[in-house]
Amino acid sequence: MSDMEVPRTAVDPVCGMTVVVGADTPHAAVDGVEHWFCCVRCRDSFVAAR
Repeated sequence: MSDMEVPRTAVDPVCGMTVVVGADTPHAAVDGVEHWFCCVRCRDSFVAAR
């Protein structure tokens, strides 16, 4: 067994890009659900559409 952790990933709901979730990854909670984004622009677009 390895001491290394597998990075957590998510799919950006705006552009479809797979992103590695980290402390500096743009995200937003909408209706209690966390969404992760490749960039602030995708996050802002998603939030504005809600």
